[in-house]
Amino acid sequence: MTRIVIPLDDTTAQALEAYRQDHADRLERRIMQEALEAFLMKAGYLPQSKHTRPLPKSVGIARSGRSDLAEHDEELLWVEA
Repeated sequence: MTRIVIPLDDTTAQALEAYRQDHADRLERRIMQEALEAFLMKAGYLPQSKHTRPLPKSVGIARSGRSDLAEHDEELLWVEA
């Protein structure tokens, strides 16, 4: 991994510190990596398929077992279980 030093003006540094305090579980290093990756994806220099953030733990916990759920969601809402 390459290390890069980025000088920040006072306003940006204060905004970064406020964000970091609101998200205490996140490291400044990771915040900056994700921001740069998002910028480079938007500019077309990184593939859009690269996941920069892990999926929430709740993803996939309520699998219906149906591959056509989205196609039949309205009618399934009214079926008694």
